[in-house]
Amino acid sequence: MNNYSESIELIKNAHKKISNMLKEIPSTTNYDISKLGFIDAIKLFVKNDFSKYFDKIEWKIDKDFADEIKKLPNLTQNIIFYAIAEAIRNASKYAKIENKELVLTINFLKKDDKIQIIIMDNGVGYGYSKLQNKGSGNGLILHSTLMLVIGGKLDIESEKKILSQK
Repeated sequence: MNNYSESIELIKNAHKKISNMLKEIPSTTNYDISKLGFIDAIKLFVKNDFSKYFDKIEWKIDKDFADEIKKLPNLTQNIIFYAIAEAIRNASKYAKIENKELVLTINFLKKDDKIQIIIMDNGVGYGYSKLQNKGSGNGLILHSTLMLVIGGKLDIESEKKILSQK
């Protein structure tokens, strides 16, 4: 197989994975960032789709964050939105520890001329879940790739039963 054929096959596989992931996204609410604003869209998303999975949700929002993210193109904001959604989706599926209050913390930070979004939970830790039906990890890989395309990154830091940070 030549490089051209391999490239086409990779694109087909990526398209199939993206298509399947988009089918999993709840469609009950339209989280239109251009109308709601980035932070309000994330807050509505978390409230509607994930508040039942966490005992407590904490928010920290730097005062200049909203102005800074508005400067980004809509496509870039949407890529960031869905990367956040994937990180929260993973936390909601895999973080739960019996007899422990599960806390989700979402920080929107502005440092110099950059934005940083930190999503933390106090659950079992990334990769330590005992769930039989663990995910493939493709969602985080896909969103990491998309973040790289727009000049960002998606990092995961975790310690068993201590903290997961995305």
